[in-house]
Parts: sequence; C-alpha cells; structure tokens
Amino acid sequence: FKRLPYLMTICAFANIGSQLTVIGNPQNTLIANLGGLTFLKFLAVMIIPVVITFTFRLLVYSLSFYYPYLRGILLATDSVSTDIENKPLLSDEKLDIEEETMNNSYVRCFYFGLVVVVMIMVILSLAFEQNIGWTSVTAGFSLMILSAIYQRVSRRQKLYNETLSVLTKIDFTILLLFAGQFILVGSVVDIGYPEKLWSLTLGNLGEEKLLKFPYILAFAAVIAVLSNLLSNVPVIILIRPFLARWKNSRYAWLQVSWITTLSGNLTIFGSAANFIVAERATRTGLGGIMTGIAHVKFSFLPSVVEIILGVVILHYTAHWVGYKDTNQ
Repeated sequence: FKRLPYLMTICAFANIGSQLTVIGNPQNTLIANLGGLTFLKFLAVMIIPVVITFTFRLLVYSLSFYYPYLRGILLATDSVSTDIENKPLLSDEKLDIEEETMNNSYVRCFYFGLVVVVMIMVILSLAFEQNIGWTSVTAGFSLMILSAIYQRVSRRQKLYNETLSVLTKIDFTILLLFAGQFILVGSVVDIGYPEKLWSLTLGNLGEEKLLKFPYILAFAAVIAVLSNLLSNVPVIILIRPFLARWKNSRYAWLQVSWITTLSGNLTIFGSAANFIVAERATRTGLGGIMTGIAHVKFSFLPSVVEIILGVVILHYTAHWVGYKDTNQ
C-alpha cells in the first residue's frame, strides 16, 4: 500500500482549500487585518480560482495513477516496511484514549450541535465584518471549553482533568516554530536586508508596473521564492512596509495572499501544513516517505501552474468587489 500520494494529497488540498476564506489559514487572517479585506468580498474573489485550481490538482493526481511516468514519480520513494502496514494513517497513539466509542449518543449529538452553532456564529460575525482576531479567539476558546465539558460529561477522558484535556489539543511544537520564525524575521527586518532585497529585485518597478502583466508574474516569483525560504507568514511581515504605501494595496494583498498560500505546495518548506503532515508521518514510522525531494517531484510543477492561474484570474475578479482600480 503506497502512502506517499495520500500524504501529499493532504498537504496540497489543505493549502488550496484554506485559500477560500480569510480564516482558512494564518496568512489570510493577517492579510485581511493589514489590507482591510472583508470576509464576503474575499470569498467572492477567491471562489473561482480556488475551484479551478482544486479541479486542476484533482485531475493531475487522478491521471498520475494511470500514466506510468507520473505514477513512477509519485510512488518511487514510497518504500514502507511491512511491520507498519497496518498502522492507521497519521494516527497519534498518545490520543488513543479519546477514540473510545460513545456510550451516550444524545450527548454526542448535543455536542456536535453546539459546535455547529459556534461555527455558524463565526461565519455570521465575519459576514457582518466583525473583528477577525477577536472572532477567531472567541471561537477557539469556546470550542476548547465545549470539548473539555464533553470529555467530562461523556466520561471519555478518564486519565486527565479538563485542563489537561484542553492543553493536549494545543500543538506547542507548531507554536514554537512560528515564534522562532517571527524572531528571525524581526531580526532580519532590523538589519535592513528585506529592503535591500526588494530594491535589488523589484525596486526599479513601481506599483503601476508591478500590478500589471507581465511584471506581476515577476512579483509573484519573488514572493513565491521568499515564501519557501522564510515561510508565508514571515514574508507578509517582511513586505508589509512596502505594500502599505501602495495606492492599490488591497488588490496587492489579494495577490500576496494567493501567492503565499499556493507557494506552500512548491516545496516542503513552504507551508506549516507540510511540516505538520511530515511530523505526524514521522511519528508513525513514515518519515522516510515524505522527503523534500519527493515533495518537489510530486507537487512543484502543478503548483507553478496553479499560482499563475490564480494570479491571472484574480487580475479580473478583483474588479467585481472594488478591490482593484479599473484603470489597471
């Protein structure tokens, strides 16, 4: 049983799907706050490129199982010893205690209903342009409290109290990863390297040129490279001072949002989702499968096509919601 295509599919579609809304991933939330992008307008602009790239990626992955050359790229590095063949994909053994069968179906249904209510409230709050940060924090806090109560009422959690039940759902490894990135980025900004790099690559092109074809493709290439060197959220922090001075900054932020998110599929270093999947795979003995080389072979070329498709489509859909000057 070949695991690599399924691991890579999780990474690719997690990144593509997260681009649909401003709360789909951290960089979109940050960009929405910096650029003043609203939930409904962002959704309206992104729905067409997301559906098209989703369909394109699904087609590529489906064809890979029928054409020998592509299939060889996908499956060549997937050599798993038979002693772990029966292990569930991305299972976390320390949380097995939470996977027991529910004895009280009414409690489970009631809990599920409350979770749905919280998610509906989040969508309504964002649709009415409430603060994204406070909405997300409130929703996350509510869901963790509901989960702790659910554990106690359903008697699923026998070894831990409510506090530990909530804390075990926080991925401190990822938090430390982001904290380290922000410290690194802050240091680099203080040194002045981002401004030098921007001047060296795109400094001779003003806003009027960078947001038009074919220069916007050069803009996309620089952002994509930086996203895979520093990760997407730090890149947004780096370029914030430059885009803040632009007259058409909301359109520029839309493009940055698309480029940084889809660039996460270029290499294993481009997205936190890739790190999470790779780390979980390593826990279950599949760490030798999802390597950096395998990721590039599997995902690089489709990602390049998807980035270009999205940049072109956003060039036109941004007009619909008034996020782009009609003269450009």
